[in-house]
Amino acid sequence: ATGKGSRANILSLVFSPDADQLVACCVKEIKFINFKGGIWKAKKGIWGRNLTSQAILCGAYCGQNLITGIFNGDLLVWKGNSVSGKPKKAHKGCCNCIWPREGGKGIITGGNDGVIIIWNHTFENVWQINIGDPKIQVNSCLPRVRSVCEHVMKNSSKTLILAGTRGGEIIELEPSSQNQGKTTKVLMRGHFKDELWGLAVHPKRPEYATVGQDNMLAIWDISLRRQKLYAMLECPA
Repeated sequence: ATGKGSRANILSLVFSPDADQLVACCVKEIKFINFKGGIWKAKKGIWGRNLTSQAILCGAYCGQNLITGIFNGDLLVWKGNSVSGKPKKAHKGCCNCIWPREGGKGIITGGNDGVIIIWNHTFENVWQINIGDPKIQVNSCLPRVRSVCEHVMKNSSKTLILAGTRGGEIIELEPSSQNQGKTTKVLMRGHFKDELWGLAVHPKRPEYATVGQDNMLAIWDISLRRQKLYAMLECPA
C-alpha cells in the first residue's frame, strides 16, 4: 500500500502489535496509518483540549496501548487516535527513546536528562539510573540518552540494558534494586559530532590519536580497536 504521509517532519515510526497499522510520530503531529487490505487510510491524532501539540520523538506499544515520548519529557498514552488521560511526567528535557519490554511488562525510556527509567505495565517508575551521575563512572561527554534496548537472558531472569548516548558511548547496564550502576560497562566510545580532522599514528606504540570538530582529542588502541583515553579541548580541531 502507498499513500500520503505527513507534511510535518517524521521523527519516528512504530508498527502496531498486529502489524496492520503504522504510527508516524512527527513535529507537533501524529498520524495513525491503516493499510490493511492494501488500502491506505491515515488519521490525525487528537490531542485534547488541555494539551498543546509538540514534537513527538518516539513511541512503542505496551499491550494494545501506544505510548509516546514528547519534547517536554512527558509520556502520552493513546487509545485509538486520541490521548487517554493526563500526561505522565518522565524526564527533565526531551524523552528521546522508548523500548517495549517482553510480554507487555512495561517500557523503558531514556531522555536528555541522562536518566533511564523502567516502567511497569501500569506506568509506574520501578527503577531508574542517571548515567550522568559521577558515581556511575560513565564519564560521558554528553550523557543524553538517545537510544535504549533490553535483552532478557535465556533460562534466567537477568536482563541487560544497552543505551546509546549523544556523546558517542554505548553503555551496558544490569538493572536491580541493589545495583545502581556497579556493573555498568562502557562498551564503546567515539567521536560524536561533525568532521574528523586530525589523525596521528604513534611511531612506536600500537596506538593513534584523533581530533575533530566535536572538540575531542582521543587515543585509540590498535590491537583492542577501542578508545583508551580522551580529553575535551576548548575549541574544535
